[in-house]
Amino acid sequence: MRLLITLLFMLNVGVSQNWLQQRIISDQFDKALQHFDDGRFATADNILQRILSKPSGEYELPVNLLAMKISLALDNLEAAKVYGKMILTQYGQHGYISEAFMILGDIFIAEGDLDGAFRMYMRSRQLTDRTTIEKIDTRLISAIQVGISKRTISEQKLTAMGDNETVLNLALSFTHLQKGDPDECVFSLNKIDPALIPEAYFELYEKLLLASYQPATETFTFGVVLALTGKNAPAGKSFLKGLHQSMSRPGQQVKIAYQIEDNQSNPLETVKAVRRLAKNRKLLGIIASLDDNESLAAVNTLQNSAIPLIVRGGGSMSFTDVSDHVFQLQSDWTAQGRMAARWIGEYLDKDSIAVLVPSDEFGNAVVDEFLKVMDALDKTVVAVERYTGKPENVKKQFQALRQTAFNLIPPDNPYDEFLGMSFDSLDALFDVNTDDYFSLSDDENEEKIKDSSKVVLSTIQALFIPIHPEHLKYIGTQLPMYNLNTSLVGNFAWNQPEILFQDNVGPHLEGMTIISQKNAINEKGPHNQNIDDEYLLGYDMSGLIIAICNSGITNRTEFIAKLEQTDFHGMVYDIAFSPDKHSNSTMQILKCENRSFIPYGTFSADTVQFHIQQRP
Repeated sequence: MRLLITLLFMLNVGVSQNWLQQRIISDQFDKALQHFDDGRFATADNILQRILSKPSGEYELPVNLLAMKISLALDNLEAAKVYGKMILTQYGQHGYISEAFMILGDIFIAEGDLDGAFRMYMRSRQLTDRTTIEKIDTRLISAIQVGISKRTISEQKLTAMGDNETVLNLALSFTHLQKGDPDECVFSLNKIDPALIPEAYFELYEKLLLASYQPATETFTFGVVLALTGKNAPAGKSFLKGLHQSMSRPGQQVKIAYQIEDNQSNPLETVKAVRRLAKNRKLLGIIASLDDNESLAAVNTLQNSAIPLIVRGGGSMSFTDVSDHVFQLQSDWTAQGRMAARWIGEYLDKDSIAVLVPSDEFGNAVVDEFLKVMDALDKTVVAVERYTGKPENVKKQFQALRQTAFNLIPPDNPYDEFLGMSFDSLDALFDVNTDDYFSLSDDENEEKIKDSSKVVLSTIQALFIPIHPEHLKYIGTQLPMYNLNTSLVGNFAWNQPEILFQDNVGPHLEGMTIISQKNAINEKGPHNQNIDDEYLLGYDMSGLIIAICNSGITNRTEFIAKLEQTDFHGMVYDIAFSPDKHSNSTMQILKCENRSFIPYGTFSADTVQFHIQQRP
């Protein structure tokens, strides 16, 4: 009797302990699942690893499935495969088998194996209990529209039945159309009974049916990395909108497909996105609309790859030195200084030049290159004035420029030369008092005629003012106050119509020229006031891709060769990559007339082509 009581007690304790253990595992699993749903994958993984370190009983299968998902989210693809193999081989038939195949498909997508992913998704669809059919169909439609090989589709047809066979015929129809064979597309579509088409696929069926009656066109696929989430999402979405709207251009002979990857506004995610794209052997190239740090991550990822990468650029970095297959759409900051120096020194043929520039990384890069080129041209830079922060008050800098201009006046009757009258005759025009004078240094000759703020000075022949866009509202209103009769030259930041139309700014900039990567908007495309620079860049980037594909290419090598040779004129961007550095060597010269900047000339490589007959 005692033995029996002892055995019953031990059995009860064991059951209680097992129940308690399962309850703990249940709570931990729920916490891990919540962290996974909230995107805290590393935290979820730590919790699961503690669960997996001990027998997990009835939770073993769902724990392994969640571990598989988390490994994929953490980009640990090999670990995800191990969990997937375990789920498919050690547990027999179970309720999670369809989802396991779906996750395996996601793993193959991450590795760039589209055909492998399609096989897994089809297997998942065959085994689904219809609770996850929507997620599977969404993945299958995306894969179909990138292109599945005919061989893989034929393999799947051996065992397909019902609406799964319909899905395969749709995939085959798209592949035929992608290869430029609409007749075969029609033949495949004729095998489909419209009444049996799953609702999720009916839009794809209608698109294929419509496209099959169009002339045969070949499809070229490119990868795109941009921000669709995170802090840079507005710019990324605008670029993508321009990219897609440009694809409806008249006279297009080919079809362009873009495989889009979201970098989440993060350099690390940029690396992952580029790696996924690089594994797709069908891609002819990758377009990266990213900031400088993200672009650098993309360039370094493809440093030893033969796939061409087109980055935006336009900032402090030059990416073309890293790899022979990198192309930069916008020159770095130094190009602004270099082109401005050549424009002022060679084409305007000015000497005694001054500079007003922000004292920051941008300003230093621009002015250093400007001074270097000016020195090579044997031109005289008489003053460089810098300002910090917002230029709400640059009186000190402008007074220094005016003092420099006054000091350049020849000592004998200085105002005769510039005003056509003697200094005495000025008294008849206005009263001169001490407030009108700019202070002179102690070592100035006291007998020298003093500078009056009301006198226009012309001894500084050109004034170069590269600024940030947000600085124009300050600089533009202060510039006219200092009566400097000089040739004004600026950068793209001066082209802001809403400020140019102000009466205290616009009239004083008449005749000013600016050096800009972007041209004034013309009538080549669908534009309105709601589009921004990112949209325009995407629109013209897609135009460049279409122009190259229309010219006839078959592989990446030919695409690179055409990138080096093509001189493309877009809606606002002209693109011609220099053969040596693969940086867009084209800059626009815009001239201010009637309070707006209009096309005046184009810097292409080392020469200027004027849009009007006369030289400046």
